[in-house]
Formats: sequence, structure tokens, C-alpha cells
Amino acid sequence: MLGEIGLLTLAGLAAGFVNAVASGGTLISFSALVAIGLPPVVANLTSTVALLPAYLGATVAQREDLQGQQQRPGWLFLSAVAGGMTGAMLLLHVILLAVLSLVLGESLTRLNGWKQILALGINVAAAAFFVVSGEVVWPIALGMAIASVVGGLLGGKFARAVKPHGGGFSCPTGHHLLATVVTD
Repeated sequence: MLGEIGLLTLAGLAAGFVNAVASGGTLISFSALVAIGLPPVVANLTSTVALLPAYLGATVAQREDLQGQQQRPGWLFLSAVAGGMTGAMLLLHVILLAVLSLVLGESLTRLNGWKQILALGINVAAAAFFVVSGEVVWPIALGMAIASVVGGLLGGKFARAVKPHGGGFSCPTGHHLLATVVTD
């Protein structure tokens, strides 16, 4: 039991961090939930609800990147919520980032800040449906949620520190990330 709690805490922390930086954290949280024996559908619902606070944490961490964006219409957030309500959870957040780049034409750091807000909206809508399903395993979801918000805050701060450089990213310290974003 204690081993499972540790696994789920680390999975929530890592998933929140990964979602804030690039997306794909659900692969971590979902896999951990299935590993402890949850059925795949229940694991998916529980993971979505558990990771919701991570987007809020990442948004808070990147709030400085969104300064001066108050003129942006609220339709971006409302579209994200509507998309989540109509099944747009299938849309990968990386695709969301690419679309935002085409529509808004802002820096990658600012676009990632917008991705945090929109992913929050998408997942709020989806989680609302999942909550009423009665399938969410609440003790697990709440524990992972606490860890995921910490991961989201850390990942959002890391995403702020990463500056576009050439074909990929570089940190101010000069270390290169192992991921490359293709924008062509």
C-alpha cells in the first residue's frame, strides 16, 4: 500500500511537470493507475481529474508570460471549454500549441502560457463529466492532484526558463533539452 502511494505521488508530480513543459503527462499517471490495478476506463477518468490542478499550477507559474494579454478575447478559453465538452480531449495539447502559434503569432513561452490556460479549460469540462460518472477513485485522484499541482508549478517555472534557440530549446544555463519542436 505504501509503495502504491509513493508510486502514485511520483506519477502525479511527474505528470504535472511533463504536462506543463510539453504535454503527455497522462501517459505517466494513466500507466501508474493501471499498474496498481485500476481498470483502464477508471484509470483514465481518475487521471484526468487528478491532473486538473496541474494546469492551474502551471498557469500560475507562467502568469508573467501572459502579462499584456488581457486584450485577448475570452473566446480562446471558452472555445477550450466547449471543445472539452464535445470530446476534443482527443486533440493533443502539442497540436493546441501549434494552432495557437498560427493564430496568435506570439513567443513560444507566451504560447505555452496560453496552452496552460486552454488545457485547464478543456480538462475542467471533461472532468465535470467524469466527476458525475461515479467512476473516479477519489482518494487516489485527490492524492495525485496534490502532487500534480506541485509538478505543474515546477514545470511551469521550468517552461518559463526555457528560451527558444535554433531548432529546439536551450535553458539559460546552456543545457539543451532533448526535445525539438518542429515548427515548419
